Amino acid sequence: THEFADQIYLRKMVLKKGIVVVGAKHNHKHIWFLLSGKVTIKENNEIITHIAPCYTISKPGAQRIIHADEDSIFVNIHKNPTNTTNIEDLEKEIVSFDFEIFKT
Repeated sequence: THEFADQIYLRKMVLKKGIVVVGAKHNHKHIWFLLSGKVTIKENNEIITHIAPCYTISKPGAQRIIHADEDSIFVNIHKNPTNTTNIEDLEKEIVSFDFEIFKT
């Protein structure tokens, strides 16, 4: 789901246990929160298990593979200086798609 506040874009994912999400490469520093559940994340060749509640500051270039170890709620907070509500425009600004992650 998507929520908006003044110059802020919030993206919430509700993950069912066992789901795997491959994220796009993030262009900017941002914050993500794990509000409930437990996830294992591979980011930059490091694997870390996170148990809610927790948060992390994500650096530019971060790209994550997320495995939901339990039903979980995962939230990203991004800047939105133009206050657009157009998701396609926001995605062009905040992420880049890197298909190298799919190579074996």
